[in-house]
Amino acid sequence: MDALNEIQRLEFADSILWTSSRNALTALATQHFLNRQFYGLPEDERRKLFKTNVANNYLYQANEAVIGRSIVDAVENLRAENKRQALPLGAEDLEELRKHRVVISHPANIKFSNPDVQKFYDNDGHYKDPTAVRIWRIRQSLLNELTKIGSQQESKFPNQVTVQLGTCELIYGAIAVSINDCEPKPNFVELQKSVFDYFKKFEDVIKKSAYTPTLSPK
Repeated sequence: MDALNEIQRLEFADSILWTSSRNALTALATQHFLNRQFYGLPEDERRKLFKTNVANNYLYQANEAVIGRSIVDAVENLRAENKRQALPLGAEDLEELRKHRVVISHPANIKFSNPDVQKFYDNDGHYKDPTAVRIWRIRQSLLNELTKIGSQQESKFPNQVTVQLGTCELIYGAIAVSINDCEPKPNFVELQKSVFDYFKKFEDVIKKSAYTPTLSPK
């Protein structure tokens, strides 16, 4: 296959992956931010400020659904492309995301026919596995290959943790509906700045963690 056709093939694969990856990273950062707003407080302050756990509302759960759907979409699309012709992806990362997909797609299951998926589930991999790192790293491996063969894909669609349109509003809403009625709601402008700062730190941690020797939970 000549270089031009290879660029086109990999750019097409990345254009599919980019949407799922971008949404997953945004939603994972959102989830981490919301959890930090709740669990980051001392227990007495938390009880005073919140009437319920910040996870106990539709907005938080909708964001959680985005995480699940994005992982399923990413895994299924990558598997389909890999069947046509192998992609330059980390096999371990793809396999771990596949286990996530199985668990996400069978939410009532506690027993799985595949022993590797069962071990993953029993070890709480669906909670403890560094999913954001794996998603970022899978896409980055594809972008690195594209850059090597002359593509400008990474400059057009960078591998970032993005504060998307509506992200701050979702976070604000999830916090506001969880706060006690007698407590003041957060200042949206201040919250927005905190979200942008946190997402940048979240991305920095992902990049720093992306090439650590061991990621799988033991």
